[in-house]
Order: sequence, then C-alpha cells, then structure tokens
Amino acid sequence: MKFLPKVMPISELKNIENISRVCKESNVPIILTKNGYGDMVLMNVALYESLIEEINTIKLLNEALNDPKREEKRQDFNEFMDELIEERNEK
Repeated sequence: MKFLPKVMPISELKNIENISRVCKESNVPIILTKNGYGDMVLMNVALYESLIEEINTIKLLNEALNDPKREEKRQDFNEFMDELIEERNEK
C-alpha cells in the first residue's frame, strides 16, 4: 500500500467537519503539523484497519520465516502431493 499523506496545520482541527470529510474521502493519512513539524496523524477507520491487518500479516510471515524448526518441517512439494493423494484414496 503506497500513498502520499496529506499535510495540514493543526489549526484545521477547528473545522472538524472538514477534517472528518477529508479523512473519509481520502484513503490516506493526514499529518497535522504544529509550528511546521509533524504532531499527529489522522486517518479513517477503514485505512487504520487495513494497515493493522497488513502489519499483523507481516509479523506472522516474519515469525514463520525465522522459526528455527522451519527447516525440519520442510517437505518436497511432490512428496506432499503424493501423500495427500494417498490419504484421499484411503478414505
């Protein structure tokens, strides 16, 4: 997911209706600045949930790739398919 965030001054919070509309309509984070420096980030709930889901997926993949037992669990694809077909035929 690649996006360029919107940047707005923190004084825009006075116009909460506008901020809410921008959050809902733009599927990008809004960086609120104070004295020219980043202070807060706002985003709509759908974007937040999407980012959290992506982060959790990356964490799970990282854990799986770094699992010391991973090498032990590795199996040749053709062997796996043969075993699967064999088990299915036994039923």
